[in-house]
Amino acid sequence: AKALRVPAHEVAYRALESLLARGLIEKKLYKEFTAEVADILRRYIEDRFGLRAPERTTEEFLAEAREGLHVEEERKRILAEFLAHCDLVKFASLDPNEEDVKRTFATARDFIEATRPSEEVSEAASEAA
Repeated sequence: AKALRVPAHEVAYRALESLLARGLIEKKLYKEFTAEVADILRRYIEDRFGLRAPERTTEEFLAEAREGLHVEEERKRILAEFLAHCDLVKFASLDPNEEDVKRTFATARDFIEATRPSEEVSEAASEAA
């Protein structure tokens, strides 16, 4: 057993990469792709910020995130819009096109990039120097 836990953002990046590799976009399985991206981002947020909300609705998840998610308001707004969009695709038969899913993917990736703990790492590194 490895003692080193893989950081949340690493797990999420790998999940996003393997999702792309499955070729859902090429197969035009946009709904499935959107649902997977949403799951990856939710899992990332749960891991990264210690929110445990796998069974929550998006509303409940966002309520929890508003409390426990220590990121700027703009970031929370983007997250809310992202999850709302994914829900529309999932439940309300909004049919996304290729542009939509690429944007959804980019939004998830950017959110992870923006919220991963990079500062902590560099501080620790500079103290060790």
